[in-house]
Amino acid sequence: GIADRVQLDFGLLRDLGYYTGAILEVYDPAYGDVLGGGGRYDGLLGAFGRPLPAAGFSLYLDRLHIAQAAEQERAS
Repeated sequence: GIADRVQLDFGLLRDLGYYTGAILEVYDPAYGDVLGGGGRYDGLLGAFGRPLPAAGFSLYLDRLHIAQAAEQERAS
């Protein structure tokens, strides 16, 4: 199940000043690197005149492509 594939690390830090709350990373142990990340950045939109709560994430497509190719190679 999903519980076997999800880990929580409350010590995770990112040196990006716009995060205001929880942050996340998507890590693939088979690939050995982070494939994406994101979090809360409630103050960011206020800098553009729209003070709204916000959260978001991004996937690192270059790393996803490499991880997928490696997985396909292992499967063949």
